[in-house]
Amino acid sequence: MKRVIFNADDFGFSEKVNNGIVCTFEKGVVRDSSLIMTMPATEHAIKQIKMKKLDAGIHLTLNEGEPLSKEKNNSIIYNGKFLGMTDFIMKIFLKKVKKEDVREEFEEQIEKFCNENLKPTHLDTHKYIHIFPIIFKVIVELAHEYKIKAVRISDEEFSRKLYKLPREPILSAFSTQVFKSIFVSKLSSVTKKRLAKYRLVTTDYFYGISRINSKHVLESFENIINNLKEGTAEVMCHPGYYDPKLKRITPYVKQREEELEALTSNKIKNLIKYRKIKLINFKDL
Repeated sequence: MKRVIFNADDFGFSEKVNNGIVCTFEKGVVRDSSLIMTMPATEHAIKQIKMKKLDAGIHLTLNEGEPLSKEKNNSIIYNGKFLGMTDFIMKIFLKKVKKEDVREEFEEQIEKFCNENLKPTHLDTHKYIHIFPIIFKVIVELAHEYKIKAVRISDEEFSRKLYKLPREPILSAFSTQVFKSIFVSKLSSVTKKRLAKYRLVTTDYFYGISRINSKHVLESFENIINNLKEGTAEVMCHPGYYDPKLKRITPYVKQREEELEALTSNKIKNLIKYRKIKLINFKDL
């Protein structure tokens, strides 16, 4: 049987993103989400989750919003702010990121979520940072300790046959995502084998990195659905209403509303029904 989780990332990014995600739960195919705990709109998202009784995991981050740990300076925080992504990755490769600093920040984020009397469906990370062994180690340890059974593994299978999209310039934003997918997937395939040691689960398949920045949003979702294999899959998505304020922190702004329209469209809902695919969330794994 084919079972799929449409998981909405970035819950908490802004109120307009939050409202868009709620819409895809109520009128579309989204059945799970990932809540970021460090943003100004996090509290608004928590209210929506409680009021609408939505499912959510935790979108752990070391590079977005305000740190929750008390430290003002350590291997991941400088003057009370997260390091920029470039500096963070450089410190990762130079082995200057300390496991205890990562663990403290992630614990604070998980505790904040749980203190709202919410039960996380899964753990994942913003910008896929748990592809790095030191981050992955902390993630699986905390998942085990907090009895969170599911962890996202971003080992995406990509081919033009799957996405059926026209060739785009090699340096286009879409092509850059393809290269990112290959890199992330290569590292993720290694970490996936280690989940069993901690009695954790993930989906059989993962999709979503390559299609970011595609000019064919609806078609990209259709092609994923048409090519799903037997078993479980996660389709990562980023729906939301257009919020120009997001341009200060991400280039992925107007595309969120395009994803919202696709994920609530009759085309996608009818295609899922036609293909006899069951919509699930991480609790069902």
